[in-house]
Amino acid sequence: MEDLVENLASRFLLCMFLSIQIGGSMSNSDKSVISNGKAIKHEPVQKHKSIQDVQGELVKEFSIFDTVDDKLSYLNGFGRGQSGIIDESCIKEGNTIHGCVTRAWLKTEIKDGQVNYKAYSHDQTIKGILALLVGVMSHHEAEEIIDAELTCIEDIGLSERLGRQTCNSINAIVEQMKLEALELSQKQK
Repeated sequence: MEDLVENLASRFLLCMFLSIQIGGSMSNSDKSVISNGKAIKHEPVQKHKSIQDVQGELVKEFSIFDTVDDKLSYLNGFGRGQSGIIDESCIKEGNTIHGCVTRAWLKTEIKDGQVNYKAYSHDQTIKGILALLVGVMSHHEAEEIIDAELTCIEDIGLSERLGRQTCNSINAIVEQMKLEALELSQKQK
C-alpha cells in the first residue's frame, strides 16, 4: 500500500510540474501532497522559466528526501504513466538514442519556435531520467537548449548512485537532445 501511495504521489507531482511548465497553472497556491510522510507544497510557477530555473525547482523538490535511495525511488516514479512525455510511439529506428545503456528513443519537434520532446525506454530508471530531462528541456528555444548546462541530476545528488554506465547514458541523452534541437532550428531558418 505504501508503494502505491508513493507511486501516486510521484505521478501527481510530476504531472503538476510538467503541466505548469507548459503553461498550466494551479488554482490554489496552497496545494500540497504527502510523499514519504513529508508535505510538498507547490506554489504557482510563472510561464517561460529558463532551463536553469526549472532545474533549480527540481533540485528543491528532490531536497525533501533524506536519502539517495528515496530520491532514486522518486526519480523512477517520474517515468510511470506520463502520457505525452513518456510515449511508446517514439519506438522507431530513427528515434534511437545511441550510447544509452538500454534501448531508448527520443522524438523531437519544434512548434512556435519551441523545441518539444517525447521519449521512451523499457528500463524504469532511464525512463525516469528521460521524463525528468524532457520536462526540463521541452518548451524552450533551441538556442537555450543547446547552451544549457544540465546539472540537475548531479545537484539532486543522484550521480554517484546511478553508476558510470547510467551517467554515460544521461550524457548521450542530453547530447542527442541538443543535437536534435540544433538540427530542427537549422531547418526552420
